[in-house]
Amino acid sequence: MCAVENVNVIIASELELDEAMENFYRAHDDYHRSLAEVEAQEESVSYFTEQVRRYLDFKEQIHLFRQ
Repeated sequence: MCAVENVNVIIASELELDEAMENFYRAHDDYHRSLAEVEAQEESVSYFTEQVRRYLDFKEQIHLFRQ
């Protein structure tokens, strides 16, 4: 991610990642609402939270790189 010539690739990849996360949010919401057991719901929230954290960490790395 550090090579300057890769900036356009990084920007395009970031846009793809943003779109993928939007799809993930919608799909996860549908999945989560289908769960009836509290334990399954807790696992679902835990998984979702971890994925969002990873996404936001990566977005922060991209932001720092672009500065």
